Amino acid sequence: MLAGAGLLGLAAGLTVPSGGGSTTPGSSSEAGLAGLAAQKGLFFGTATQSRYLVDDSAFASLVWRECACLAPEWEMKWQPIQPKVGEFSPEGMDRLADLSSGQGVWLRGHTLFWHESLPDWFNHEVQSKDDWNRIVAPYVSFVASRYGAKLRHWDIINEAINPQDKQAGQLRNWRLSQLFGEDYIIRAFDLARSSAPEVKLFYNDYGLEYASGWHEERRTAVLKALERWRRADVPIAGFGIQGHLTSQGDTSIPQRRLGKFLSEIAALGLEIVVSELDVGEGNFNQSLAARDQAVADETTRFLQVALDEPAVTGLMTWGLSDRYSWLTNFHDARNRGLPFDAELQKKPMWHSIAQALIHAPAHVASK
Repeated sequence: MLAGAGLLGLAAGLTVPSGGGSTTPGSSSEAGLAGLAAQKGLFFGTATQSRYLVDDSAFASLVWRECACLAPEWEMKWQPIQPKVGEFSPEGMDRLADLSSGQGVWLRGHTLFWHESLPDWFNHEVQSKDDWNRIVAPYVSFVASRYGAKLRHWDIINEAINPQDKQAGQLRNWRLSQLFGEDYIIRAFDLARSSAPEVKLFYNDYGLEYASGWHEERRTAVLKALERWRRADVPIAGFGIQGHLTSQGDTSIPQRRLGKFLSEIAALGLEIVVSELDVGEGNFNQSLAARDQAVADETTRFLQVALDEPAVTGLMTWGLSDRYSWLTNFHDARNRGLPFDAELQKKPMWHSIAQALIHAPAHVASK
């Protein structure tokens, strides 16, 4: 049975205003979503950038109130970390780590390898297997040694599976998979483990939430990859299901199938995190209230399944407010797919997340 059954009707009317004191289901709390999550042994956090926290004190206050965990939206990826060959530029990530530490907020590292965040020089410099030791390994070692002690989780590989590329192992076709096949993934996890032995290492992927054939093909391919890596003793501790949702209504969340997928991953002994939750909009002709409710309802439908899985230990949104949102920067500026609006006011999505946390079964807290 889904613990969140019936939440669609409740979420719209839920009020969990700020206030003092401890929190019980339905009560108020200054701790925000982080406090509600902690009651059930879960964590809540978001992705952001250090400049938002430094330049916008109101936004920073909101983040520290609502979040127990932060992920670097951009500053820990390869392109900003090493913009030139042989030169590292960690200032942004250093600043985010310092800010988080000062607030007692822990870090999820994101991400070591992603084909969309490579330095401009990467494809020119990485031409042969010899370049692993010359280029790749020093980068991994630099990041792991600098931040390993500051992270609790770390997305080592992001979006490495892409069945449409028709590669062995259904890997995404990019330079490292061309040179090393699946071995680059094993090498990356092993190297990160040796340099950051206390961090939980994750694989993170998208396109797994809906009923379409494309999503089903991806679920199957990701599960097979995780099974292979576990058999090969890859030091992977967890899986991030991104949770980039849509309120367009042109597809549906297959709750039984999605629940089975998560339970199959859990059976491999992996921790699961909802790592990048947001809701992209496509129908801007409705009223603002109707659009916001559609976003909230889609959030509820997904979290009903995700938070019912005992192996799920936490929930991250990919941005906290529409004021700073990749959805508005890279898709459509009208998108309202995050818990707070551009004026830092709660939207129905916040209430959907709060209600889902309140009604979630108790989980074993991640350490």
